[in-house]
Amino acid sequence: PFKAVGRWQIPDMPAIQARLSKQLRLGSLVPLAQAPRRVYLDFGARDWNSSVAVFLRTYPQARTFELKAWEVVEAFRPTYASHSEVELHMEAVWVADGQLQMRDPRMAHVLPANYSRVHRHKHTSAPIFVVPSVDISAYLQRNFVEDDFVVCKMDIEGAEYTVIPKLVADGTIHLIDELMLECHYWAINLLPTVRSRTWRSCFQMYAGLRSQGVYVHEWF
Repeated sequence: PFKAVGRWQIPDMPAIQARLSKQLRLGSLVPLAQAPRRVYLDFGARDWNSSVAVFLRTYPQARTFELKAWEVVEAFRPTYASHSEVELHMEAVWVADGQLQMRDPRMAHVLPANYSRVHRHKHTSAPIFVVPSVDISAYLQRNFVEDDFVVCKMDIEGAEYTVIPKLVADGTIHLIDELMLECHYWAINLLPTVRSRTWRSCFQMYAGLRSQGVYVHEWF
């Protein structure tokens, strides 16, 4: 899905868009009216137009869903000011409640445990900031039951390698009916949290989730 440019890779956007256009949304395949609740969870929502608005434009019966979004970049908060239908959580999707150190308010990502030792690259001059974090597995457990129809988009800048395994271990992954997941890896994202990750890491994550019955798609 990427084209080599020197030692870097850039997205082959026409190929990616062609592949994404073939995805079938679960809401077009099942009787949504039978679900007691229909909920859209946007983990890493960025601004209103980035993905919440996309969901409302493209997902079957999207206007019947409860809308909940998580974002840590304060600059995006004003874009939700006129959208009271969205329950906005200004906190990081994570594996524990508390506080979390993140870097780069433009593309916020969790600092790796060995941050002081990682090889410095062009992004390391970005500022570090602290945000509240939520144990998203516990949140799912408290707020949803299996009869609810829950659609989730996850774009959390490399934190998926920590969050997804906890959802699987806790069994709360099965409270999500459909997952649109952006998986990050080093050659394209240059995030310190994914230095050891390749496209094969993402393929294995998607395949592993599907083998457990999770209806997961690539998000980009």
